[in-house]
Amino acid sequence: MEYDGLTDFIKAGRRHLADARELLEMPTYRPSAPDAGHRHLRAAIYLAGYAVECALKAYIISRTARCSSWREVLAYRSETGAAAPGLRGAESHNLRRLAAVAGLLSGLQADPPLRDQWMACRKWDVNWRYHPQHFAGRSDARDMVDAAVMIHDWVEDRRRYGDREDGKTP
Repeated sequence: MEYDGLTDFIKAGRRHLADARELLEMPTYRPSAPDAGHRHLRAAIYLAGYAVECALKAYIISRTARCSSWREVLAYRSETGAAAPGLRGAESHNLRRLAAVAGLLSGLQADPPLRDQWMACRKWDVNWRYHPQHFAGRSDARDMVDAAVMIHDWVEDRRRYGDREDGKTP
C-alpha cells in the first residue's frame, strides 16, 4: 500500500466525507436523466463508510507503539503475537472489527445517540461500491452520511485528544 500512513488515513477520511456530502446533491451531469435522483447516492454512502474506516485505521496506527503506517501496525501485531485476524485484505474494511481492535466498541455503544449512529455505520460494506442498483433513497443516504460524520469525528477526537475516565473528550 502506497498511502497507508497515519496522515494519509486522516486526510483521506476528511476528503471522503466532503465527497460524500457533495454526492448527496443532485448531479449536474445529465440532471434530467432517469437515474439522476439516485445515481450518486451509492457513492455517497460508500465514501461515508470509507471515511469511518480511515478514522479507525488512523486511530489504531496512532495507538500502536513505534508505528506510523498500517503496514507497520500489521507487522508489529504479528511480531508481538497480537495476531491480526481480519486486518488484512478485504476483511480489513470491517468497521466493527476495526472498532474492536481499536478498543472503541464500548465507547461507541455507551451513549444512546452515538450508539444509534454507530449501528447505522456498522452496516456499511466495502462491497457496496460494486452493487449495480441503487438501494437507498436520498433521505437514507443523508442519514448514513450524517451518521458517518458523527462517528468519524468521535473517533478523530479520541485520536487527537484521548479519552478521559468519564469517556468524554477534553
